[in-house]
Amino acid sequence: MLKMKFLLSSVLLIVTINLQGRAQIRAAKINYERKTNLEKKYAKSDWMKDYLAEIGKTKIDFFELYYNDTVSAFYPVENEIREDLWWTTEKNTVWQNLKQNKLYAKRSIWDEEVYISDSLHFRKWKITDVKRKICGFNCRMALWQADSMHTFYAWFAPDLICSTGPESYNGLPGAILGLAKEDGSVTYFATSVSILNPEKEKLLHPTKKIKYKSTNELKEEIFRTNGRDKMYKELEISYFKYW
Repeated sequence: MLKMKFLLSSVLLIVTINLQGRAQIRAAKINYERKTNLEKKYAKSDWMKDYLAEIGKTKIDFFELYYNDTVSAFYPVENEIREDLWWTTEKNTVWQNLKQNKLYAKRSIWDEEVYISDSLHFRKWKITDVKRKICGFNCRMALWQADSMHTFYAWFAPDLICSTGPESYNGLPGAILGLAKEDGSVTYFATSVSILNPEKEKLLHPTKKIKYKSTNELKEEIFRTNGRDKMYKELEISYFKYW
């Protein structure tokens, strides 16, 4: 009789889960593949156009994101051998503390590592009814109008309940599994989702012997060194406006 009750309870539990959908996941690891169309990224650079015509147009990079219900950490997956085109794309590390509204990031600017501490980036999202599956998860599409010329598309999974995503992206009711710039120059898509509790060390930003600067402090430092020429403007957009 006890065995029968146990089997009946198990069946009811399975039915309940199927009716309600996949259980919400409070901690996980997400692997991403980023594709960068170098021709589009460097469309305004004449010498790069000629260079890219010889070496190809698309560069692929890999990242991993760890999260729990309060913190996320986004890391590049480094190769042991340095790639020929390493300098054509940025590989940022970003920690987001959702409860404290804090963002920490490690960026490589002109092959020099800099650390940033700031508040979380705010983006005004418009959630649509467009749906798709990514890594087996039901996702909905949201739009962010970055400016008059650039729109970003994000596909978030409500079952992954942390409001985080690639780079500094957040602000949606679920983790972002797909992210794309409208012109197709940059796309991030999850390749796998592993349900696990990340080690504490994976989620903590470094503090020992690290000097963090605010975004504005870093901008001013770059301005003092280089001035607001064309290169500065391109750098400001690339490093501070979108990512």
